[in-house]
Amino acid sequence: MSQESKEKVKAAAEREFVNSLRGENLSPEGIRQKLEKFSATLKVRPLDYEAYAKMPYAEKSFHEFANSAELDKALTKYKDEQKSSAQKKDANISRMWAGQTTEEETAVCKATAEQFLSKYQHFTRIPENSAAIADRMRANNLSPHQLSSFVKAFEELAVEGRLILNGKIAGICEDTMVGGHELRTHKDLHRFLQPTATAEQIERREIGKMSADDFKKEYLQEAGVPYHIQARMKRAADTLVAWHPDFVITDGNIELIVRWISENKLQYDMNGFEAAYQTLSKSGKLELRSGAISHAGETTMTNFEPRETGAPALPDKASLRAKIRNLSSTQLAQFFADNPGERAAVDSM
Repeated sequence: MSQESKEKVKAAAEREFVNSLRGENLSPEGIRQKLEKFSATLKVRPLDYEAYAKMPYAEKSFHEFANSAELDKALTKYKDEQKSSAQKKDANISRMWAGQTTEEETAVCKATAEQFLSKYQHFTRIPENSAAIADRMRANNLSPHQLSSFVKAFEELAVEGRLILNGKIAGICEDTMVGGHELRTHKDLHRFLQPTATAEQIERREIGKMSADDFKKEYLQEAGVPYHIQARMKRAADTLVAWHPDFVITDGNIELIVRWISENKLQYDMNGFEAAYQTLSKSGKLELRSGAISHAGETTMTNFEPRETGAPALPDKASLRAKIRNLSSTQLAQFFADNPGERAAVDSM
């Protein structure tokens, strides 16, 4: 590239750099100082590829056009270094798999293996499984110092059905030995590939897929309900009260809600619970607390009297002021919607 062409490239890079400063609200002097410092970098010179990768776009553009020979050298050097580093790493891993390990390296291998076993507790500790994992890691030259190596070998072998896994510990099925064709074609194979779920995660997953009939049968039994199940029922009911203060926690209300969810083939979760509440409260079947107004995401207990049928008389102004004094705009709008006769009273104040 001629010197004239290089100068044009440099000028274009400087314009691009100045444009990039527009959002910084700099004074003309501030822009001049930054541009001067930037321009000093725009010259043909040896490059370090990692430093080049961090350069702003305008500076990269200059080197790509006006300093391409040095950029090519830097890229070639970087690739050679990466290749050399990978080869050394591979050779070091091969050395360890050949049994040439120090005591420290052996300790790290054992610690990594224990870390894997603690995460994948459904991996059955039998010689066949251990040998399969080790052979696959050795064949792929995977480092025994990295948890990701154990996980990669485990996932590959499980998909191929070459491991024996404990479905009961995994919370997937009652079989303690699942392998071969059964594992390879299992409908929940994806769960076998995941770290072992905790008891709480397994329980939550079962609740999520449990039908309302199953829920009713297991959780609404008259006696022998486990404490943690009672606690979950209370949390669910408390959540509904938080959303709808007029909902009263009674066995009858819970029974009605669960039956409605069952009949409508919904899942027992807050979506089903909320749908049941909306339908049953409108039909008047639920026992509700009078004097409560509920809003999605915002609940407030008030002293409002129940609405009367027909055209109610306008309330006393002082009483009305007391009612609406502490209401937010959202609550006030809802109050007017529920009590249309009150609007005229407020307007007359």
